[in-house]
Amino acid sequence: AALSALGGGAGELAAIYHIETCAVDGIAVAIGCSPEVKAAGRHRLELRAGDGRGVAAELTAEALAQAAACRKRLDAGEDADAVLARLRTAATEELIVLIPLASEAADA
Repeated sequence: AALSALGGGAGELAAIYHIETCAVDGIAVAIGCSPEVKAAGRHRLELRAGDGRGVAAELTAEALAQAAACRKRLDAGEDADAVLARLRTAATEELIVLIPLASEAADA
């Protein structure tokens, strides 16, 4: 969602993820670069294009609740396919809030 929000021609990307989690590997594959990880305790990705444009993508309370339900089922040795199906079919805006970031070029 963050990559799409930046649009075409983003060029080289820089990313920061604000929590140490296994999701960082999937994020790296999806955006094509390895994010710097900060221990801020938030599921928030900040993605910047080479020209300084940026967007933050933060998980909603609904996304976090669904992830917790999935983890609980998996930890109990139960099938989590129904939870995963809901996550796969949910509208992006139900799971992610996109926040434009001030341009780094404007801050210079």
